[in-house]
Amino acid sequence: MSTKWYPFIVESKCTGCIACVEFCEYGVLEEIDSKAHVMSKDNCIEGCKDCQKYCITKAIYFPDELEEMIKDGIIKCSCGEHE
Repeated sequence: MSTKWYPFIVESKCTGCIACVEFCEYGVLEEIDSKAHVMSKDNCIEGCKDCQKYCITKAIYFPDELEEMIKDGIIKCSCGEHE
């Protein structure tokens, strides 16, 4: 189990198919208001990205994908190197 490794779900990309919620056997994700939400991040297994494979809209990211999240405009970096 990990406190630093867990999925980040881009709510605007999530269509509510809930495939990721149904797949995750560790109870990390839950359906709330017809969308997937990270509810028990400490239950995620470090390095596991299996729920991401089931996301047809690519709404799920993990900590090792920081550069991709910045490039896609999902998060902003304040270091000045990623303008």
